[in-house]
Amino acid sequence: MILEEEVIIKINSANFKRYEELGYTLPKYINSKGELVVKQGEKVKVKVKDLSNGSKVLVTKICDECGYKMPNQIYAHVLINRKRSDGKDRCRKCARIKGENTKNENIDSENSLASYAEKNNKEFLLLEFSDKNEKKPSEIKFGSNHKYIWICQNCKSEYTATVNNRINGRNCSYCSGKKVNEFNSLWCINPEVAKLLTNPDEGHLYTSGSGEKILFTCPTCKNVGRKTIKTVVKVGLGCTKCGDGLSYPEKFVIQLLNQLHIEFESQKRFDWSFNKRYDFYIPQKNCIIETHGIQHYSNHATFHKLSGKTLEDEQLNDELKKELANRNGIKHYVTIDCSKSDMDFIRKNIADSVLNDLFGLSQIDWKICHEFAYNSLVKTVCDLWNTTELTTVSIGKSLGLHQTTILRYIKQGVKLGWCEYDSTDSYKRIYKTKSVWNKTKIVQLTINDEFLKCWDSLTEAANELKLNHTGISNVCRGKLKTSGGFKWKYLRDYENEI
Repeated sequence: MILEEEVIIKINSANFKRYEELGYTLPKYINSKGELVVKQGEKVKVKVKDLSNGSKVLVTKICDECGYKMPNQIYAHVLINRKRSDGKDRCRKCARIKGENTKNENIDSENSLASYAEKNNKEFLLLEFSDKNEKKPSEIKFGSNHKYIWICQNCKSEYTATVNNRINGRNCSYCSGKKVNEFNSLWCINPEVAKLLTNPDEGHLYTSGSGEKILFTCPTCKNVGRKTIKTVVKVGLGCTKCGDGLSYPEKFVIQLLNQLHIEFESQKRFDWSFNKRYDFYIPQKNCIIETHGIQHYSNHATFHKLSGKTLEDEQLNDELKKELANRNGIKHYVTIDCSKSDMDFIRKNIADSVLNDLFGLSQIDWKICHEFAYNSLVKTVCDLWNTTELTTVSIGKSLGLHQTTILRYIKQGVKLGWCEYDSTDSYKRIYKTKSVWNKTKIVQLTINDEFLKCWDSLTEAANELKLNHTGISNVCRGKLKTSGGFKWKYLRDYENEI
């Protein structure tokens, strides 16, 4: 046993998250960059039972056999010695005696796998122990390093593992993705990703978590490139030729908001956000949506290598962004777990969020969201440019993207042969849009909403009455109440109100 109930530790970037999750209050401050950070090196008193298994804090170990006290023992070493033996703490003398006795003992019921499993609520080990083994669980020592045959209850696969590995948490090698069969192959678990393989047969040779680099073919531009399987599963293909730079979760949410017919802004910066961007902002609901990928939940090497941020950095930044939003009047701050680029996973997390209460998601076609997210927005933008007279601004509004992003996609599409563009195209479209806008009929009303006249266009009314074009337009769009002493409405809006 350990003498101390509580010990003093130093807070650092490697352990602060653990103790926050356990309910400890840690000192924080906002630094000169506006970031909320934990004070490194601060000393905090914690319970011994809350220390991590790898903690190097010094404790006093008491021998469970003779009561001898051993100060200045590294906590992690105490735990390791317990695992190597029967879970008890011993001094060197008692440990030597125990070791000598164990060597001379025959396996009895107390030391058997059967007894261990029953005492430690691990009866599943007995259920998974195969009848093909020559020995029974009652005839095997619970810490044995001999390999035996096991049958996974989940996937029904047969595999070998030592008893020692099993009791220490190592389970089915197929479910963990270390081995491949028909139950855990890429075609079985992630058929949408398998469809992108240049050689479809390779989908039967690898799992979704494989770190193997193999050839994928972009479904949009047919470009072939070598990618790591697990990266494509988690973040999408990301074609180097026609890629739009947006993640699967971001495009999934863009299509969701489009189906809701609600105005939104992507990559939104606020005056108070210290130049930090938020994934989506919905003005109508004063709502922010953040789509958090795998890098926000685990030490994903690819992301952290590219960004230069650790998991702790990501999570501290997430906490700061949320605090800034709450402090500056954001009513709804919604974080969606998008650690898997999987339709059902993201759909469930969205449906379980406050977004369901705010908008009602019963009519959403999730498959369309998935298909939109898996396709390149570059192709979508080029198709809109080719088949409509929309300007870059209008296309951007329909997709929740800035017009400069739309223009970049169009120029990218020109190189791919998907569309044609020169600078005069934009001016022509803007002129046509303004012409249509100028020819839209408007109604002139008194301050008391009495009908005065219907004008053929906004331009006609402004020129005839010598009024400001923008003022009349702002009244029609609800941004102003009056202009020139009159109320103004688009004819279609006026007729809908009658």
